Amino acid sequence: MQAIIIATSLPFGTIPSYFHHMGRAFTLIGYKVIIVLDDCPSKMPQNEPNLIFEKWPSHRPTKWKDYKFFMKLLKRERPVMCLSNFGATNMVTFCSYLRGVPVRWNYIHTLSSQIESDTHRTIISRFRDYRKNFIYSKMKRFLTNAEGTKNDAVAKFGIAPQKIDVGSYLIKESELIYKSKQERAPHITLVGRFNDSKGHSKFLEQFEQLLEQFPSIILNLIGTGPLEEKLKIQCMKQGIQESVNFVGYIPNDEIGAYFSNSLLGISSSYYEAFGIVNIESLREGTPILCTKTSGSLDILEPAHNGEFFDILEQDELLKYFEKIYSNWENYSLGALDSFNRKYSLESLDSRILEYDQRIKEEL
Repeated sequence: MQAIIIATSLPFGTIPSYFHHMGRAFTLIGYKVIIVLDDCPSKMPQNEPNLIFEKWPSHRPTKWKDYKFFMKLLKRERPVMCLSNFGATNMVTFCSYLRGVPVRWNYIHTLSSQIESDTHRTIISRFRDYRKNFIYSKMKRFLTNAEGTKNDAVAKFGIAPQKIDVGSYLIKESELIYKSKQERAPHITLVGRFNDSKGHSKFLEQFEQLLEQFPSIILNLIGTGPLEEKLKIQCMKQGIQESVNFVGYIPNDEIGAYFSNSLLGISSSYYEAFGIVNIESLREGTPILCTKTSGSLDILEPAHNGEFFDILEQDELLKYFEKIYSNWENYSLGALDSFNRKYSLESLDSRILEYDQRIKEEL
């Protein structure tokens, strides 16, 4: 039985959960799968038939003991493929290259422009770019979440386009009962860390204008981050603090309830590789209103599941909110249709068969 190693995290969020589902799907077509977990979890998942869980010795696999651990694992399991993402990419790629693992894949999650927006360029960040270029040169193939992320990787790191497969994250269908427009609260929901790249400040300026026409609307801001206090002060200065609900951090499995009870899901980002929260909104039949980013260009279907708006144009939020609100039922049905066609976990098996063919071609 051929083995595959997947390096990821515990399935507490949408992205790592997707990789755990991938692992199980690979076992169903005859592979043994070893999932290596970061963050040193104190409680490990139960092993399943042909699905084994291991964990790195360190919280983040960057130490000599992690190198020895993974080299030993590679020698024991002799995998045909290693798939890495998050903080394990460098170690997994380096070790699997040294051990001659024939199929070495990496999942690219993030835009370089988004990282640069939220951090300051330093000598260390330039070194990391050089290191990433080196690591990427040892990969056989890349998976990514959107066409824009693929284009960014090609432009930033010189990866050949034919080496990158685009496939969005897939998530489970909703366990919540669908709510009609009349059953929902007059809420709109924006989920995202309070960083510059997420566009919260400019969005709040437009939200003040929206309130002039729709004073009962409440904005749910879900997340935390370095700009939180600054944004709260901005709300007070604008006089809209009573209409903005700073929800804070909530577990991933509770986000759906907010979207299910909202009229609209919002993405105000300047840069976004994908935007998982957009498909979580669509899953609940909640239309989306998004800025044009790498991810939203793949997800949003204008006049069907939502609309684009320009965060720098003062009247855009009000304009497109009115458009969706007046035809909400059709947009809601479009949201459900988009999710079922493109983002439901039900389609994972067919995707895994495609990956299996890729693996066989590279062996």
